[in-house]
Amino acid sequence: MLALAFAAGGCSNASESPSNGASNAKVAEPVTQVFDYAPEGATPQAKAVFDDALIAKGSVNLKYAPTFQTALTIANNQTVTYSTSNGSAGVDTVIALFMRCDNSTNYDSPFTERPCITTLAINDDFNGLYSQITYRNTSGTTQNAHLMVFAYSNSTGTADLTGFGTISAVAGSIKVGGNAGSTWTSGSVPTNGGTGDPWLFTFDTAGINSNGAYNDDTSLNPVNRESTIGSATSAVMWHVVSGFNSGTTNVNF
Repeated sequence: MLALAFAAGGCSNASESPSNGASNAKVAEPVTQVFDYAPEGATPQAKAVFDDALIAKGSVNLKYAPTFQTALTIANNQTVTYSTSNGSAGVDTVIALFMRCDNSTNYDSPFTERPCITTLAINDDFNGLYSQITYRNTSGTTQNAHLMVFAYSNSTGTADLTGFGTISAVAGSIKVGGNAGSTWTSGSVPTNGGTGDPWLFTFDTAGINSNGAYNDDTSLNPVNRESTIGSATSAVMWHVVSGFNSGTTNVNF
């Protein structure tokens, strides 16, 4: 198996390093205005809506940061196994093995792309708060995969990963079903100032399924550093926020 360490390139601004913003809510225009329920006799209030009709079923504030990722080439009939251990205090790891649905080696270029991804294997709690996956490629061809370790909720930290030593599991996550349509980040606040730059992924809760996707910079007008995954499923998915810097963000689903 060829394992190539993934090093995220710069985002939309090449001057920013991968090592290390406010809600877009507005009041609907009168011609499209909708109202929250109000008791008889009370004045109904206009609902807040998001630009481009992005209306979330729910939202959660999560940490985001450049979590561990690496590219893997998995030959036909090859079996791979990865597990975490020896974690820092409070860390709760999740391991995901995935690939683009088109098996392309292209990754996050252009930054506004929204590729379909296939979850090959994923695991949260195999041994306490540690994770383990085993996957055999029976596709008949070599698979260009990626391995990611992220944190359950905001339980970030470090852990040992089979074959890679100590790695950082610093992307927050939530496992939830949202509205069919879109899932996106908003109000990203970087730890060290500047512009928040999260990178949103969705993974199926069990392999092998192809409901997932990722997006770095939203392609909505104007293009910005928040992430938006259009054509999202309403199925229960892992929503994970890696990033090109570190901070907190709201994940809307």
